[in-house]
Amino acid sequence: MGRIIIIIISGEAVIDKLRMNKHALNKGIFFLLVLFLFLQNIQYAKAAGSSIGQQDTLVMLLNFKENPNDQPITSEEAHALVFGEVNDFYQENSYGKTWLSGQVAGWYTLPVSDQVCDYPSVQAEADKMARADGIVLEDYQRIIYIMTQSGCAGGGSATTGKTFPSRAYIDGTLSARVIAHEFGHNLGLSHAKALDCGDASVSNNCSVIEYGDSYDVMGTPDMGYINTYYKERMGWLNDAESPNILTATQDGLYEIAEYETQDITQNIALKIPRGVNPNSGLKEWFYVEYRQAMGYDQFLDDRSYMLFRGDVTD
Repeated sequence: MGRIIIIIISGEAVIDKLRMNKHALNKGIFFLLVLFLFLQNIQYAKAAGSSIGQQDTLVMLLNFKENPNDQPITSEEAHALVFGEVNDFYQENSYGKTWLSGQVAGWYTLPVSDQVCDYPSVQAEADKMARADGIVLEDYQRIIYIMTQSGCAGGGSATTGKTFPSRAYIDGTLSARVIAHEFGHNLGLSHAKALDCGDASVSNNCSVIEYGDSYDVMGTPDMGYINTYYKERMGWLNDAESPNILTATQDGLYEIAEYETQDITQNIALKIPRGVNPNSGLKEWFYVEYRQAMGYDQFLDDRSYMLFRGDVTD
């Protein structure tokens, strides 16, 4: 099991000692990545809300009037994709607190053209067909529309937060990553951003990169673990059934485990106070994670990372 020990001296974090995995040691590869996540003034679902427990989900398979025979996935394959792959991702990220359950309906051929971008019409017509099939939409918290390519740009879109039922539009792709990303919006998550501060560390003149956190499924391009701050806001951490965030209360040594661990006795991140926002009066924090090429972070390719996530208003 990997460990990293961090020294806090007058509010600054420096690396004291790092035991990397054997592949990284053999290759002599060590990267220190500094990544700042800018999340001020964004609303998120709370633990007492809809992000905990079973997510009753209806998946609809849709094509358009121009392509009624285009069915790139079977109902069984769609079920395995959403209630297998995507469900497994959220179960692991939430330490068993959040999971998907439901059914797949369709294929339905919509009286809508695939040459236009019109999700409201897609939703209205698909809902009408599902009701005609005897499906009670009110039984579901989440509806996911998986459709052949429409006239919209990008791979999908979704409603965010406490809109019920939430809607996710998966457009022209069968990617578990895209579905997991849009479902994250349904739970109340925004994009995982980054700050580009040039030669400075964190300042008030940084540029926000919308999908800049490339280590989080809510960024791009990989299906990495959801970041600490989001997990904290979802209610997935800091109890008897999940790992904890260690808060730095004074100068000293702080040890955290690799972020990918499912060991609920471990501290998987360090939360360091940055100060108080002069405009809101709220506390701001840095979040430190230690990531390795394990689980959904396999794309890290056997390198060891420590991520500084900061400027988060609490």
